[in-house]
Amino acid sequence: MWHTPAIAALPGVKDVQLLPGNNPFAAVVPDDSGDGQVTSGMTYLLDLDTDRIYERLCATHPLNIDKDLWKALFPHLDLQRSCD
Repeated sequence: MWHTPAIAALPGVKDVQLLPGNNPFAAVVPDDSGDGQVTSGMTYLLDLDTDRIYERLCATHPLNIDKDLWKALFPHLDLQRSCD
């Protein structure tokens, strides 16, 4: 199981709105800083249901990284398999 912080900073984001009701989605409006990375006027819909994201990713891209790459990316964490 992944442990994520309760609060996260979203650099490059101008606005975040949580959808009403029991919808586990957020509408995110990027800050168009003119760096060419984002198209002006775009809004992204993000799924906040981490279990559903995990299941979808493992069903479509069942990828595990090897121990050496894990150690390089996450030296402070023990190896965890991405998908079982």
